Amino acid sequence: MVLGKVKLKKIKKVKKPSKASSGRHSATITANSNTGKVNVAYGNSGNSKKIVFNDQYVEEFKQAFLNLVNDWRKSNGTSAFSLNSELNQYAAKIANDQKNGLDNHAGFINDPNNPSHAENIGYVSIDTPAKYAKRIFYEMVYNDAASNWGHRDNLANPSYSNLGLGLSKYGDGYLAVAMELN
Repeated sequence: MVLGKVKLKKIKKVKKPSKASSGRHSATITANSNTGKVNVAYGNSGNSKKIVFNDQYVEEFKQAFLNLVNDWRKSNGTSAFSLNSELNQYAAKIANDQKNGLDNHAGFINDPNNPSHAENIGYVSIDTPAKYAKRIFYEMVYNDAASNWGHRDNLANPSYSNLGLGLSKYGDGYLAVAMELN
């Protein structure tokens, strides 16, 4: 088909993976209180391993993610985030809400005591804390087109200097991560 001077090619249908597929599914969700936008993106991730999820795992993830995002912000001329204990507590609550089936950003949107100005939520299969941090960082910064780059924009916003991170394990080998920013 030709439209003006642009030639459009037919796109082949992509076969969906079978239920027996070994791939893990993931979703990333973003909300921004300034715009009121909520976006959801789905994708696949690699294999999960038996990993112990405990307080040490959460702390190692937080530090690994903070280092990644701060290196990226620095390379883009934006100041580093500081982890904020109040936002960490709120992010942990939101991550648990996701595990318990609360509708995506409903807590963020409807909570009058919300200390956050923006929120990112993601779901991927569990891995080591450093690998999980890299995967979440990559998905939210470099593979976020399906969410209209909302995760990336929240993390890049120079108005935000405080970050809270919360994790919750659910199902067989999956983690929900919540990021609260102000």
